[in-house]
Amino acid sequence: MMYTNKFSKKFILKLLNDTFNDITDRHWYRIFYSYVTDSKERTRRRLNLFLKDQIDKPAPELVKLSKKFLKYPNPDERIIEILKFVKTNIKYVSDKRNFGKVEYWASAIETWKRKADDCDGQNSLIYVLARLSGISDMNLWCAIGDTSAGGHFWLVYLSPKYAKWVSIDGTFYPSFKSMKTRPKFIFKNKYRSIWFLFNEQAIFKT
Repeated sequence: MMYTNKFSKKFILKLLNDTFNDITDRHWYRIFYSYVTDSKERTRRRLNLFLKDQIDKPAPELVKLSKKFLKYPNPDERIIEILKFVKTNIKYVSDKRNFGKVEYWASAIETWKRKADDCDGQNSLIYVLARLSGISDMNLWCAIGDTSAGGHFWLVYLSPKYAKWVSIDGTFYPSFKSMKTRPKFIFKNKYRSIWFLFNEQAIFKT
């Protein structure tokens, strides 16, 4: 697929350790980790494969939807517009209310059709739309970690123009600031730690 880039493990580790070292002074290492994506059925999925399946065989409706963002040729602007779009069109609803389950990771197309989901549903929809619109998987990563509100799923994005990592988050701490004025992502007050950092290629932890 045109959406997938192939990079070596060595390159990815260099990217993370060289450019993410102002966030954590510990080195990243690659792991293979499965997460409970359906608490009722006790279904577990590898974090990267949860995304990979949706990028390799994308829902036609999402492919069509992603094309509307191509009018923003700058990826820094495009990711903010996707964030705005998802925040505007998807309501925050807990998994218990939405699916009758304590934890359920909906696919991006499920979230889009329901027009409602929690942090993992909304932010993975942002991820999938961003990737289908051509934003590189080296610049966009999913994070699971701890915040002042508890466990959370959000995105971190590496701006090609400003060479800084920023948060992209549709639920816990949404911000529509431009990339130029957007603060660099740091662990302070709101975001406290990252347990797992992943995209469709690989999963890392410190």
